Amino acid sequence: MNTNCSNHEIKDLEEIVTGFLRCPLCKIAMSREEWETEINKNNTPWYKEVELNTDMWYKEAFTEFPYVIAHEYKRLYDMISNGETYGSIMQIKDAFEIALKFPILVILEGCEKKIREIAEKAYMDNAEDYNSKTQSENAKELKKFDIDSFKEKHKDLFYIVNTVLSKALAIGDWEQIGKHAAKLNVEEDMPQNAKNIYAEFIKIIKKIVGIFNTYKITNWRNDTIGHGALALEDIDNIFQEEIKKLVKALKETMALCKDCYNKIGFYTNESLLLSGNSIDINFDEIKSFKVQLKENANDFVELDPYLVHQASKLYVMDSFNKNKKCAKALNYSHGKKIYNNPLAQRLENINKALNVAAVPCDDVMDANLNAHQREKFEKLMFDKEILKPTHMHDKLLSCLNENEKGIFIFRGERGTGKTVFTDAIDELGSSSYTNDKHRIHGVMVRAWHFNSIYNSRIDSFKGGIIGKLETKVEKEEGEKNFFQMRFRELR
Repeated sequence: MNTNCSNHEIKDLEEIVTGFLRCPLCKIAMSREEWETEINKNNTPWYKEVELNTDMWYKEAFTEFPYVIAHEYKRLYDMISNGETYGSIMQIKDAFEIALKFPILVILEGCEKKIREIAEKAYMDNAEDYNSKTQSENAKELKKFDIDSFKEKHKDLFYIVNTVLSKALAIGDWEQIGKHAAKLNVEEDMPQNAKNIYAEFIKIIKKIVGIFNTYKITNWRNDTIGHGALALEDIDNIFQEEIKKLVKALKETMALCKDCYNKIGFYTNESLLLSGNSIDINFDEIKSFKVQLKENANDFVELDPYLVHQASKLYVMDSFNKNKKCAKALNYSHGKKIYNNPLAQRLENINKALNVAAVPCDDVMDANLNAHQREKFEKLMFDKEILKPTHMHDKLLSCLNENEKGIFIFRGERGTGKTVFTDAIDELGSSSYTNDKHRIHGVMVRAWHFNSIYNSRIDSFKGGIIGKLETKVEKEEGEKNFFQMRFRELR
């Protein structure tokens, strides 16, 4: 019952009959016990009500959930217990974010492996087809890896990886990644070695994304915290109802994750279970982390370097800058970020694998042909029975000395050494014949091989030549790359 007598004490009330008291101002009468309950209730701070209300907390998470989640959830509980309203609002955001991010990082590890499988398939399909057809008259009909169809089939997987690689991620980005992760097909989009674990985490991601949508968590974060809109004046009255609502939403979130974390635990590489908000462990003695089925130690997913430790603190992946090739990890408790070089390398490798998978098939074919060609050069130039093309070297040197400019054309029958020679005088050439003895001193030499089958497309041709011309080699004293300098000016 609500009364206007919340500031009254029992002594201010008048007894009308034994055991019943009445307020002389508002004339409401209740038993002594009811008055005591009402007065005590109205004098209890709102945050203590939240702390003591068991319907607002899923306390099993404090002790049974993975440390990285349990710690942030229990930290929120402690902040509210201490009446830290401002800190509680910030911590609610962190608790929601880590509850969603942790399972997404497990899925990201699976996406990484799948992308590598795709890249390998794209490369090997073309290489294998090339090896089987290069001697035939149908070389132009080489099979092409259909990356567009593959990306359409695995569009959610590609969305997740591209988003992680594209920018620093806010809570709204993690929510969008979660929406796509929830739609992944375990049989087709994930590696099969740990598909049971991936399946469980996809389930809880779907549930958590549902909570985000129902309670508009991202909108709340953007409106309340995102643009400095968090007022300090009268903060208790403004945000107490909002905090109560979101604490209940977090309880619902944790309860939805119960089945998953009953089956799957957060472990060190030595299979030490890291459950609950408080663990007695020196993080500096840990090599790596993993999630693992509690009943099967052979079914696990490595989380290194998405989760790392430094100075006895646990850090979780925060962002990746593709242009600067650097990654940062965040310690939620202290709000501290560190550079995570192993994570940067891992994500850069994913980016490279993604580029291999997405590269046009003709480019993959060109790369295979060039590698095949260079292999033949090496084998040929190590053969002592082969006549070294010194006569061609001497003739070219003579032409350069006799002419200030011009185009020199080498013509000859197949197998007479034209390609070997151009590779040999190339300062970046791969053959064993390429050495200081056979270089044309004072002249920058770059060779680019192409014919009607490969490297003749305008983008491949232009890109290859630009790459060759912009690659420097160690020069002798006084030697200058005039052509390279002029080329850059004109480019």
